[in-house]
Amino acid sequence: MDGEIVERAAEVATASTYSGSSITLFGVYSANDVMAFGGLVFAALSFAVNWYFRHKTYNHLVASSKGNDHV
Repeated sequence: MDGEIVERAAEVATASTYSGSSITLFGVYSANDVMAFGGLVFAALSFAVNWYFRHKTYNHLVASSKGNDHV
């Protein structure tokens, strides 16, 4: 019985330690920091999607100029 209580107390202590450290880690950033990071991520994803479809269009145009229209 006592071992179960000690194990449960250790689990609760571990969870509270992780919660406190994550709050400390993410509490450093202001709303402006979060939005700036989100903007960078959005810009990178937009660049990747734009590059993919431009590359696909380029390959289609090259193939169609060679007479291979079913690409």
